[in-house]
Amino acid sequence: MFNKKNIIVLCSLCVVGAAVGGVGGWFLGSMYKPDKDIEGNVYYDAPVEYSTKNESTQRLLNVLGVDDEHYSSVDVTSAVGKNGITAAEIGEAVMYRVYKKNKFKFYSENTALSDAGIMMNTQNTDSTFIKVNDCYFKENISTSSTVRFAERYCNYDHKAANNPLIAKKPHENDIEYYRLISASDIPNNRVVNFSNAPKESYYINVPDDAPEGSVSFSTYFGISAFSAYNYEYKSQFALKDTSGNLASIQIKNAITGEEETFDTSIKSTDEGYEIRLAVSADACKNYANYVFRSTRDQTKLAKMNSLPEFESLGIHVYCDKNLNLTKFTTVEYYKVFSSLAGSVPTYCTSDILVSYSDSISLPTLSDITPKSI
Repeated sequence: MFNKKNIIVLCSLCVVGAAVGGVGGWFLGSMYKPDKDIEGNVYYDAPVEYSTKNESTQRLLNVLGVDDEHYSSVDVTSAVGKNGITAAEIGEAVMYRVYKKNKFKFYSENTALSDAGIMMNTQNTDSTFIKVNDCYFKENISTSSTVRFAERYCNYDHKAANNPLIAKKPHENDIEYYRLISASDIPNNRVVNFSNAPKESYYINVPDDAPEGSVSFSTYFGISAFSAYNYEYKSQFALKDTSGNLASIQIKNAITGEEETFDTSIKSTDEGYEIRLAVSADACKNYANYVFRSTRDQTKLAKMNSLPEFESLGIHVYCDKNLNLTKFTTVEYYKVFSSLAGSVPTYCTSDILVSYSDSISLPTLSDITPKSI
């Protein structure tokens, strides 16, 4: 269960609500979240099992007439238009396929630009997600002129001295969560030592009237601790017009400053395939809940009156010939609603690299997570 004794929070920091809400790379953690089981009115979720292939993956395999280790023997783009297959289904299969690996690591660099009227804020965030067998780790470190914070979570004993680390039991959702919001502990290079945190700690976001340990991670934050993506993207979330046809959108990239077009398309490259996905805001609902919850320990200026409203989302996916995900970019436009600053428009972009190296390992509390992969 989500236990307060496993949580660390340092002092509050006065920030603009848009700065906090605009960090789209904080959590890459909700896509393909399995249905939750109910145990005593508390929700628990479990890791995604690739062995139970999702519908889009199975349809793609059936159309191509291959198994999931021989995509490279065919031209995957030839599936488009057959049995209802679009680039949306292929994109879903690529993103889902990452769970076939026993080890993988995501490293994300994120930039969010928020205009609160009284000021502009540029928030930069580095994020790392690691899966090793049944153990999961996530870290987010964020800095700007107005706010600095860091957080990490895992489902194993973070203080263990030796690998291999073992996932906690009896519940899959037994999560250790550590949070720093002290500017002095978060340098500009976004490399943080969490072992400096005080021994006596508490988790300020858990409601005061909630019995200790009764609120699971997924119940409170609305996201899965075991999924590598922000958005619960499935082909059903492909953006469509009023006639039900696939639609395209343009969104400003917060890193390059240029408008990007997302049209739910796929094309071959020398390395593999490039897929652009225009996504409905319905894919962002769980992530919006996380953004809202994660500002509850801030000042009145940073707290939100309601969940942020996502208006545009595009995902740019790259994979090899065997549909192994190699990198992807998310580009977003949404509004957050600060208690004091009102409606704050935000452009947010995350560039994510993917590694499947055998050398990938899980950090302990005293380990500093290296940047990049």
